[in-house]
Amino acid sequence: MVRSFNLLSIMKKHHSFLLGLFFCSTSTLTVAQCASESNIYAFSYDGTNYEIVKEAKNWEDAAACAVERGGFLAIVNSAEEQEAIYNAANTDAGIVVENTTAPDGGGGSYIWLGGTDKATEGDWIWDGNDDGSGEQFWQGTSAATGGTPVGGLYSNWGNEPDDFGSGQDALGLALTNWPLGTSGQWNDVASSNTLYFVIEYPDESSIEEQNEEGSLLIYPNPSKEFVMIENNTTSTIKSLSVLSEQGQLIEKTENTNTIDIRQYSSGTYIIQIEFDNGFVQTQKFIK
Repeated sequence: MVRSFNLLSIMKKHHSFLLGLFFCSTSTLTVAQCASESNIYAFSYDGTNYEIVKEAKNWEDAAACAVERGGFLAIVNSAEEQEAIYNAANTDAGIVVENTTAPDGGGGSYIWLGGTDKATEGDWIWDGNDDGSGEQFWQGTSAATGGTPVGGLYSNWGNEPDDFGSGQDALGLALTNWPLGTSGQWNDVASSNTLYFVIEYPDESSIEEQNEEGSLLIYPNPSKEFVMIENNTTSTIKSLSVLSEQGQLIEKTENTNTIDIRQYSSGTYIIQIEFDNGFVQTQKFIK
């Protein structure tokens, strides 16, 4: 899944701090203070961890909180992922829908996802960390008036987006019906609305992954500038390959433990690590 962050440190001696800040095992417990743990519902789908935060924030503050907790506002790439998130929010999370409403969204109840077109009207991108860049998944207004998905990517707009009244630049997943749509569909609403939100975490949410030879640490993750690889295995790293989520080779390096990602576009990447004994390990990281 393509995903879209913050370089806290590239010093190896701080890796314990980084792990504690971003994740404390696959349960994604963190030290972030932007949301109370009592207001969070955690769940997993297809190897990815999510949190529904039942605290109302505007879209920008929700994205900042997601990054602080080591993730990003959720990106939806398939009908199956959409259904998993919707079911968790609408059934399992115990949301009181009256507490997360958008008046400009027909008075319906919504939760924030990571989509926005605030940079360029009609160019909807996945920018769950709110850094102004991300993969475009939709162009234009609604399907009824000429809008289309980009690159065959998933969308669930129904009769939206319509930029009603102008300034509807953030993506809300509806938990109730509204005049132009039904529960489960997406709607564009003003980012100033205060809504609950969904955080998504990197697929390898534990960050420190074990193999039969020892541990391999990739940090920080997410990152904006550099990704560090700390090899605590008994083998030597022969090469590092960075691939797009679709498997296209971005670059391949040897004899290094640092990857400069400053020129990369925001998104999810696969790092493929080949050891001198032929063992290959893959992990994902996010920019």
